[in-house]
Amino acid sequence: DLAAVNPAIVMCSISGFGQTGPYAKDAGHDLNYLALSGYWAVPVQVNDKVSRPRARISDYAAASYASLALSVAIMSARQSGKGQYLDVSILDSISAWTAHGAWGARGMAQDDLIQAQTVMPENDVFETGDGRYLAMGILENKFWVNLCELLGDEYPLLRDARMATRPQRQKIKQEVNDLLVQVFASKTLAQWSERFEGADIPFSPVLQAGEFFEDEQLKAREVFGTPDAVKKYLQLHLAHRKHEVFAALFLDAQNRLIAMEEL
Repeated sequence: DLAAVNPAIVMCSISGFGQTGPYAKDAGHDLNYLALSGYWAVPVQVNDKVSRPRARISDYAAASYASLALSVAIMSARQSGKGQYLDVSILDSISAWTAHGAWGARGMAQDDLIQAQTVMPENDVFETGDGRYLAMGILENKFWVNLCELLGDEYPLLRDARMATRPQRQKIKQEVNDLLVQVFASKTLAQWSERFEGADIPFSPVLQAGEFFEDEQLKAREVFGTPDAVKKYLQLHLAHRKHEVFAALFLDAQNRLIAMEEL
């Protein structure tokens, strides 16, 4: 019992289902936890469908809770001298993220899910005329007003009085979404990007891999680093760990000599 040796010890385990419960010993990976968490039970699109997420969302959820819990537990142990064991379940973690959305859909028939408050017809991903995609993140009504001001002359149906406010649009979701599908299919992604340049509208192109790593915002923030930044990091890192590097090199050289002697 480690706590008997050090009462202030803090330990953390991350497992799929936690240490207790009927699933505790079951196998699982990210997709399994998402499936059981109600992730796909949250209606989010007018034409909704189940698709495989492109990031390990539930794993990241558990890691974030574990890191936060560890920080608090360590600070508590330093003050009280009493440690803790943290049992982090990946399913528990992602369920905390999905429960509020799924709660509103419980009891609804499949054909009625479009009526859920989480389904917003103007907040969606739309295909463009060249087979690319754009994201339109309209929530606040001011952005819909700005969209109508920008595109209303060319697409007058956007100025339909029945779509003027968000509550009104929520009543005719399919019609609003269908209209936007037609609008955005009429031009290429490059044309839309140029059209929305400088407009106060939450528009984003859906970037492909090469475009993603060349994005000017991410490069400005050095999210992926630069050759100079990487070189500087390595210099600092090696300076702080110089003795470890030398020890590793010495051990490697010693092992090589031993191997040569054995030959």
